[in-house]
Amino acid sequence: MLLLLALTSCNSTVCPRTTVKSAGECVPAVYDAPETESVRFDSGTGDFQLQGTLLLPVSTHYDRLPPGVVLVHGSGPNTRDELSTGQLLMQFGKEVRMFEELAQNLVDQGFAVLRYDKRTCYHSQQGCENDYPTPDADSISYWHFRDDADAAVSYLAGRGDIDPLDVVVMGHSQGGQIVPFVQHEAATDIVLLAGPYRPVDQLLEYQAAKTVDVLTVLGYNDADIDVSTADLDDWVLQLGQIRAGNHDGASFGNTPASFWTEWLDAGDQTPDAVTSWPHGVLVLNGDYDWNVPPTEATMFDLQLAAHPDAEVQILPELTHPFLRVSQPQWQQITEADIGDGVDASLTDALIPWLRRAPIE
Repeated sequence: MLLLLALTSCNSTVCPRTTVKSAGECVPAVYDAPETESVRFDSGTGDFQLQGTLLLPVSTHYDRLPPGVVLVHGSGPNTRDELSTGQLLMQFGKEVRMFEELAQNLVDQGFAVLRYDKRTCYHSQQGCENDYPTPDADSISYWHFRDDADAAVSYLAGRGDIDPLDVVVMGHSQGGQIVPFVQHEAATDIVLLAGPYRPVDQLLEYQAAKTVDVLTVLGYNDADIDVSTADLDDWVLQLGQIRAGNHDGASFGNTPASFWTEWLDAGDQTPDAVTSWPHGVLVLNGDYDWNVPPTEATMFDLQLAAHPDAEVQILPELTHPFLRVSQPQWQQITEADIGDGVDASLTDALIPWLRRAPIE
């Protein structure tokens, strides 16, 4: 699949996103320092308000409403900044605020970017500085996350200072298995950042096997490896029981079994949902990702072969939150080998694709 260049000939009367016409060519617009706004909007369930941060591009050289971007979190009670300190079997030795950095990189290129605290990131948890109600552990649904993403798209589309017909939905990790199910009509392109192709039970099975392989190479004995993989093995076992319908409990991991059934169903449906997405699809994975391996992107590439507007890229030397690891021998990695923030190559892959064609 061919990725079109950022500098595009303008036979159309409309230039691509965040570009202006100059000497017959569409070239990137120039932006000033963005505006930052704290925002609140109704959640997908309508019973409380989600809280987040909106970055708005400012330009005197661009007279169109900016396109919007909604960032959708990975698993766990993530803040709007999506803080990460490591990936499977690899500690970074630093804190990385992936969504905060990604939002800044995108707004600098002319996109209005909304990031919000996940509904499970409620006020009593560290880093979750909001007034969310404590979730009802017995009624949480996987599809609430999709509904919240829809609500975020609706909020951007209804503001009046953002293009109401052009909101890109960008999901990281678990968020990659949410964005293909967004239903709001303003949602145009979807972007899967380290998004799984396979359902969560198969992905955890891979992670357990990866842990065994890594610890074996590092010289751990079988007993220590068994201890290290015990939790993952238990998750795989219980998810297998939930999938088979013979799990003996109403909940698992402080979450109702119905949540896991919904997540399993979403994972099973993800390949077809991505393939049938009516607009553009971009899949990006790092080849140093041990949570969601680059083989997931390879499977998406095969799945999307007939899609009229899709691109899949595996970015070299990047981890799950897209930090660069400069040491090719993973056994020798030190903290000095790991980048301090989201690598520029992620933005370099995103921006040309987002500007790939006129938005009519």
